This record gives sequence, structure tokens and C-alpha cells, in this order.
Amino acid sequence: MNTYAMLDKIKEVYSRGGNIMDFINQGSPSNSLESILVSYDFQAGSYVKAYRENIESNRLYVSQINEILDELGEFDSILEAGVGEATTFKEVVSSRNIAKDNCYGFDISWSRIKVGNDFLAEEGVGECRLFVGDLLNIPIVDNSIDVVYTSHSIEPNSGMEETILQELYRVTRKYLVLFEPGYELAYREAQARIQNSKT
Repeated sequence: MNTYAMLDKIKEVYSRGGNIMDFINQGSPSNSLESILVSYDFQAGSYVKAYRENIESNRLYVSQINEILDELGEFDSILEAGVGEATTFKEVVSSRNIAKDNCYGFDISWSRIKVGNDFLAEEGVGECRLFVGDLLNIPIVDNSIDVVYTSHSIEPNSGMEETILQELYRVTRKYLVLFEPGYELAYREAQARIQNSKT
């Protein structure tokens, strides 16, 4: 199938609410880099839209994150690994007493980072630093960020968890905090999704 025909088919799958990663991977047991990038590019803007339609729901989720971060005491820098469009990140950093230029986030998708940077600027926290990066090769020096956290970023990377954790630990100076789904506590549908790593 040529590239344009493939993109048309992907657009059709996305418009029907289908799973782009499933379509591209065609039965592969894990998500390919290509499927992740294409899926995220098609989704770009959807997280900001969902945030604006459900601000209170997002703030409730982030309040739970902040309760845990508050227990860590004072810290001077923070990084969200897999920041997406920065909707969670915006709420986290807005409630912290940290210089905004010490607040970082990265995502593998340039399109989502572009949307996230625009969103942060609109929300008045444009001094934060978002950049393109990969969970397997984070472009940051060792032990450089006080608190590194994830929010459903490891979940779609079935089979690569150990490598990702090693990389996250590498850049963390004080604390690594993971907000990821727990298989043991999930409903059957969520367990199936986690097992298939196709979220």
C-alpha cells in the first residue's frame, strides 16, 4: 500500500474512533515507533480539547497527583516524561512553587509538543520547557531533575518497561513517581487493554 493510501486509511480508522496503533501494527504484540508517532500526530489537539471540556475532572486527577508530590517536600525542578499536550503538566506546575524555567516535559511527538507549548502560553505558563524526547533515550544528563513523574506514559510500551525505568532513574536526582494503571486493580476491560498494550 502506498503512503498516501495508508494515510487515508489511517484517517478513516481514526474518524471511526478506531485504534490507529492496532491498525498499523496488524497483530504485532507491541507498539512500533511508527504506530506511536502516527497515532499521536492524528490525535494532536484532542487532549487540549478534552481538557477544556472537562476542566474540573482534570483538576481532580491532578489534585491527587499533587497530594503525593506534596509529601516529597521541597524540590527545585520537575519533569513529566511523556507530557503529551501538557494538560496534566500545566495543572501540576501551576500549583507548585518552582521557577517555571525549571519545569520540563517531553514527548516523542513534535505535533503534541507544539500543541502543548501553545496551550501553556495561552494558560500563562509559557516559561516551562517542553521538548521532543523518547522514553528510551531521554536527552537530559544524568541526575539532573529533582522529581521526574509519568502519567500513563509507560503503559503503551509493553515489554520495554525495565529499559524505560532505567532511563527515568538515570535522569532523576531525588524522586521518580509513576502514575500508571495498576493491572491488579483494573476492571477486566482495562486489564485486557493493558495486556494488549494498545492504549
